[in-house]
Amino acid sequence: MKRLSRWLWLPALLCCALVLSVPGRAYPQPPWEEQELVSSRVRTYGGFTVKLGKWADVAFDRGVLTVRGGDVALSGGGDGYRVVLDGDCQLTLLGVEVTARGGAGLTGAPGCAPVVLLAPGYVNTFTGDDNFAGIQVSYSDDDLPSLSIDGAGTLIANGGRNSAGIGGSFYGGVYYGDIYCNGGEIVANGGSNAAGIGSAVNSLGVRAGFKMEDQD
Repeated sequence: MKRLSRWLWLPALLCCALVLSVPGRAYPQPPWEEQELVSSRVRTYGGFTVKLGKWADVAFDRGVLTVRGGDVALSGGGDGYRVVLDGDCQLTLLGVEVTARGGAGLTGAPGCAPVVLLAPGYVNTFTGDDNFAGIQVSYSDDDLPSLSIDGAGTLIANGGRNSAGIGGSFYGGVYYGDIYCNGGEIVANGGSNAAGIGSAVNSLGVRAGFKMEDQD
């Protein structure tokens, strides 16, 4: 088995669409199956259906679902919703479609390193509002957070005007954290004047890592 690791510093680019198909890791037992086993609570928040697993900690306010820790499986969504990962959590996506208002479709908050798992057979779409990324990893002076994406499903990220599909938002700061793409099919569509994966019009320092495995 050969492993190829590439790190890309991505400056602000013209609007583009990027499609990546990255082999997922070989889990002894797929984490989405484990989620089904450990989950004992199912709740609905607006258009979301949330399965709460071990140590799950979630909140919902005015269309924003915040995951603060633990194992959570998510499906549903709709217009006007957003998802914020504000802790070292594991979020499994089981067919989520979000068209955000007033922010990015999916945001990784400062000071944490969440993991997003793409369950096989599901398509998940996050679309940012104008001037916001589809998927954004926020930055603060004290913390440079990272977001890891893994699994075997499909993830589509659509940036709003002036913002990346995955990466920087025109509103929300100049620097952003690291994004690791370890598996799944990822489609990133940048808004006008922005990258598919990388920077918004006015942002710098977005770093995206892609890890691919080839088998002989």
